[in-house]
Amino acid sequence: MISRGSSHYSRILRVLYKISDEEFKRNLVFYWGEIQYGTLKFNRMDAEVAALRELKKEELIDFFDEFIEIEDIVGFRKSQPLYGSLKGCSQLKL
Repeated sequence: MISRGSSHYSRILRVLYKISDEEFKRNLVFYWGEIQYGTLKFNRMDAEVAALRELKKEELIDFFDEFIEIEDIVGFRKSQPLYGSLKGCSQLKL
């Protein structure tokens, strides 16, 4: 058990020495957001990428048909952005 723990500690320390300040900050914001909002889905990015890889064209078309109406472009542009950040909606504005 001690060997496993020290091995894990050594691996974390190696990663900390290699990681850039920018990447450290980006990861810190992501993981702290998971803790702060209580979602605790630390593998979120991998899970979402895996789900997107399995997404079929027909499923995406069905989603747009059901949930997104672009006919009224003025109303559509006033709607919430399609992609939100951890704090709300700040990334993609149409």
